Amino acid sequence: MKLIKSILYTSAVALLGLTACDKELDIDSLDFDVSTAKTTYKLGDTVVFKFKGNPDNITLFTGEEGHKYEYRERLRAEGKPELSFTSFRQYGTQTLPLELLVSTTFNGKVDKDVANGGWKNITDKATFSTTADNTPSGKIDLSEYVGDKPLYIAFHYKGEAGSTQRKWTIKNFEVSNKLTSGVTLTIADLSNAGFSEYSYSNPNVLWKIEASQISIQGGPATNEANDDWVVTQALYLDKVMPDSGMGLKNITTKMTEYPYVFTKPGTYKVTFIASNATADKSESVVKELEITIEP
Repeated sequence: MKLIKSILYTSAVALLGLTACDKELDIDSLDFDVSTAKTTYKLGDTVVFKFKGNPDNITLFTGEEGHKYEYRERLRAEGKPELSFTSFRQYGTQTLPLELLVSTTFNGKVDKDVANGGWKNITDKATFSTTADNTPSGKIDLSEYVGDKPLYIAFHYKGEAGSTQRKWTIKNFEVSNKLTSGVTLTIADLSNAGFSEYSYSNPNVLWKIEASQISIQGGPATNEANDDWVVTQALYLDKVMPDSGMGLKNITTKMTEYPYVFTKPGTYKVTFIASNATADKSESVVKELEITIEP
């Protein structure tokens, strides 16, 4: 077994409320190591990590996407941000388009001033439904809007009085970031894009915001004109969630080994963090192993 790296570090933690005369609690000496029977396995094999010592806590980073130790504190990552969605246009013959707009200067308040949010019309970047349901928009490149300011995305609907107004439905809304590593991360979808609506006219017709879609139905020819907006919350196009580890044990349990099955071929840098801690001190050791999974 090739041990790539072993890092030991100790940190003293001040306990709030203790006076100088209080005696610090002793910490148990940390003794931990990890090994496997071999370094190369076939896809579907169970890799058994055997532990030496009994630290209070063990956390595992498998080295798979989303679980890499080196990215545990990463909050931003370069990539190619893209917007995609599907649309469905129904009813009527009005030719007013559903507009797709973006802004990096909008103040985030979806109110009577929403139309003055410095919007850029990018409707021509997307494909919209003419009659078919779930018409794909295509991938809309948002790279030019990456920066310190967040991006807001809006759909703007208008319907004229005197004829049947269109109904529009938007599904599968997603803003993603394709990293240079080839991994694609979701920045926002319908569940967390935080859409809010505002109507400039005819309060009886509003954007309907649901978990699986957003939609608006203008109504019959007898309805008055409509002018309605629906806008996302602030979106940070290069924002990523830090990679996470898996807690294997705490002070109440004892563990001598841990079995794991990798689901894809590749070479993985597997990292274990073992620690002992009291209210006064903590001591940790990081063990890294390289495991290769063959097809």
